[in-house]
Amino acid sequence: MNTAVAPQPVSAPWVWSAGELAAQHDWKIQIGGNALDDIAGALAGVKKRGLALKEITAQDFPLPSLARDFLKVKQLLAQGPGVCLLRGLPVDQYPREDIDLILWGLGTHVGEAIAQSYRGDMIGEVMDMTHTGDARRAYRSPLPLDLHIDSVDVAGLLCLRQAKRGGMSLVVSSFAIHNAILAARPDLMPLLYHGYHCRHSEAASSGENPTTPH
Repeated sequence: MNTAVAPQPVSAPWVWSAGELAAQHDWKIQIGGNALDDIAGALAGVKKRGLALKEITAQDFPLPSLARDFLKVKQLLAQGPGVCLLRGLPVDQYPREDIDLILWGLGTHVGEAIAQSYRGDMIGEVMDMTHTGDARRAYRSPLPLDLHIDSVDVAGLLCLRQAKRGGMSLVVSSFAIHNAILAARPDLMPLLYHGYHCRHSEAASSGENPTTPH
């Protein structure tokens, strides 16, 4: 990026503080009634056809009652605060394998799913997995996970059950952070705009380079 022009504060719907986001309610969508019936029907349909998770498309998982809500979700993500909360899915009424299908089915109406780990898993479990001996990813350990940006356009989280302690999910506006750094330490902006290499946390397992080439 050209840093000859001094960076300017960003003013947009996706710039917010925690207090400002908490005071807004249009980024929260309650689902129920016909929408829940559609979800149950779509789930039954893909199970009857024996479709594997990765085979399911939006056409295979029809949710007509949620069409307007999905448009709002996309608007909130692309032109709003960049975050959206869906409430009302009765996760306790479905077995785990059905929850995976439902999460996938909902996601097909928002975007195209990709794997975000070297394992190739399309749905990852955010829980303490130290007993397996493989807790290299922070979301598989009991350690807190620092705020970060995944290498995808949209990340979806679904809560199956509340943790006995901790387990809180946090979101932040990266553009608000940009403005805060610009205000406090403008001398750092050229370096941040230029970019830097990132460490690959799973290089040993994947065989890839320990740092990104870009």
